[in-house]
Amino acid sequence: MIHIVLKVILKPPFKKSFNTLLDFCNIWSSSIIHGGTKNIEAQISVPEHKFEKLFKERPKVSEFKIPKGAEFFMQKVEVINIIVSQDKINKKKEK
Repeated sequence: MIHIVLKVILKPPFKKSFNTLLDFCNIWSSSIIHGGTKNIEAQISVPEHKFEKLFKERPKVSEFKIPKGAEFFMQKVEVINIIVSQDKINKKKEK
């Protein structure tokens, strides 16, 4: 499976924005890698197919437009890494 690691800059108040980000992650099958209620920055991991639905384009390491509806808790979104899990690589080798 391919996961996209995003750096998200939150809007103040950070506690409310981070809690909204938690709800966002639950809805989009994502997970929080780093962040907290007092931090301006958080990192999340999003599955590739969910990323493509959210941003309407293929992932690449760069800054992206904030998804519609997330403007009130996100200031900036940037892809910082694309991770291919070992399971995907092993399945390709077996074929």
